[in-house]
Amino acid sequence: MKTCKHVEWDWGKAVGTPYTPVFLDDDNRGFVTLCDECKAAHVEQLRQDKALHVVVVPPVFYDDHVSRDLPAGLEIKRDKKGVEIIGDLDTLLEIRSDARHYVDHGVAELGWEYAGLISSARATVKRITAALKATT
Repeated sequence: MKTCKHVEWDWGKAVGTPYTPVFLDDDNRGFVTLCDECKAAHVEQLRQDKALHVVVVPPVFYDDHVSRDLPAGLEIKRDKKGVEIIGDLDTLLEIRSDARHYVDHGVAELGWEYAGLISSARATVKRITAALKATT
């Protein structure tokens, strides 16, 4: 995939999900992904179009969630502190529900090899709950 060259995109021609848009290149032979600048503009447009929430979640749980092809929103930024994502209410509730599954079952049921994932899931539940309370 090629990276865009800062052009005006026709959002109606995007393929993929609203959170991960890609576009056919000019000759319709391949896909073009958004560069960081265009991605930021797209995120701002999403925020204006509908009620979206931004939250920073721990990378361990988020990566596990994404690896299972579950709704995960759009990753805006990643650093040592976590993954900043933007998503609508349904997406955040899905992530939180998945995280609660690990928290509810705990190390006793899942085993010690899941201790890091369970801890990350617990932090994910807290962060998403706090983010949703702050916007209501």
